[in-house]
Amino acid sequence: MRIGVFFGSFDPIHIGHLGVISAALDSKLFDQIHIVPAWKNPWKNTTTKYIDRVCMVMSAIPSEWEKTVKVKRYEQILAEVNVFTRSIETWKVIDHIKSVNKGDTISIIVSRETLFEIPEWDKGDEILANNEFVLIDSPSILIGSEQGFVNDHVKEVITMPKTDISSTYIRKQLKEHKEIYPYVPMEVFNYILKRNLYDGF
Repeated sequence: MRIGVFFGSFDPIHIGHLGVISAALDSKLFDQIHIVPAWKNPWKNTTTKYIDRVCMVMSAIPSEWEKTVKVKRYEQILAEVNVFTRSIETWKVIDHIKSVNKGDTISIIVSRETLFEIPEWDKGDEILANNEFVLIDSPSILIGSEQGFVNDHVKEVITMPKTDISSTYIRKQLKEHKEIYPYVPMEVFNYILKRNLYDGF
């Protein structure tokens, strides 16, 4: 089986994330997409509980994707083994994913921003050297060293329409009591309301 793995904090999941998943499905490169919410992202000040972020992701998946798009709690499993760990290093998560999906081809789905951040991660160079990456990006020009970096580390490039929506923007909208729909699916919006998530909303 060909599995595409999509990491993120999903705080909250939004139409940009769903666009990436849709583009990955349309590419026909994968038999399944595994969405992997971060237990605790060391690069972001994520305060929303893990289970709430998982539930928002699950609620955002349309019924027609249910056979191919799976929300996986890989990081929760590792966190329960390492109870004193606030965040789980990505290389450990990747090793775990490979161990429970033996015989499958694993590709990591990344945005341009994430791809260029990987060298800063713990064992980032090893992650780049030992894994297959699929870049999903809006059509644009990569300059000099950026193009070389992509050529060296990316197996496939999938294009999708550009979106400037981010989870940070959505949280800001919530704090200012501004509309966030349709930037998030209605199911996610309703979950945020029900659980009274995000300060100031």
